[in-house]
Amino acid sequence: MCDSTERCIQRLLVSSDGKLPQTAGDRLTTAISVVVVEEASEKHLFPGLEDHMYDTTAESNHVLALIKLICRSYCKIRFHSLARKVTDTMVGAKVRKQLSKLILFKHQ
Repeated sequence: MCDSTERCIQRLLVSSDGKLPQTAGDRLTTAISVVVVEEASEKHLFPGLEDHMYDTTAESNHVLALIKLICRSYCKIRFHSLARKVTDTMVGAKVRKQLSKLILFKHQ
């Protein structure tokens, strides 16, 4: 599931020339989770839960809820990582961390 989520994120980055998406994160994560659920439905990821899956309604399906939760968690972590990289490139080198003693002695 994480691999297919990563593939979706990579396709998104390729289509936007490596830039972060500017849309609302919840809609984007929902769209990615729909693609992941479609891909996961072709594979039998949880064979022990297949019988239980048909005993419940579509809204309370534990397998789909588990897949969506994993996908959303992975997207959250991945988008935070991408945002951190963009922020680091915008800020540049952190002088205070590298030259902490020199900055403290100069009272900055």
